[in-house]
Amino acid sequence: MRSKTQTVLIGLALCVAASSCANRVETQLTFPPAADLKAAPEPDFPVAALEPTPEGKALEDAWWNAILLWGREHHDKVVRICKWAKDLGDKDDCP
Repeated sequence: MRSKTQTVLIGLALCVAASSCANRVETQLTFPPAADLKAAPEPDFPVAALEPTPEGKALEDAWWNAILLWGREHHDKVVRICKWAKDLGDKDDCP
């Protein structure tokens, strides 16, 4: 009798162990890069760009390009953060 009970208990233990292994779900929570959570300062407008000279115009054009790149960089950061939030189940509309 002891042998049958021991055999049944071992069989039940193996069934429980096997079923718990089958239900294991691999999860990996990835966070956005820390750099995405820090805002870079906006490029300062150069005072010399106010001069009505070719050099002033060139400085203003360079500033506009820097502003454009700065804005695109921040847009990319927001997109990465929104993707992370959507992966976690957020239903908000993101860019």
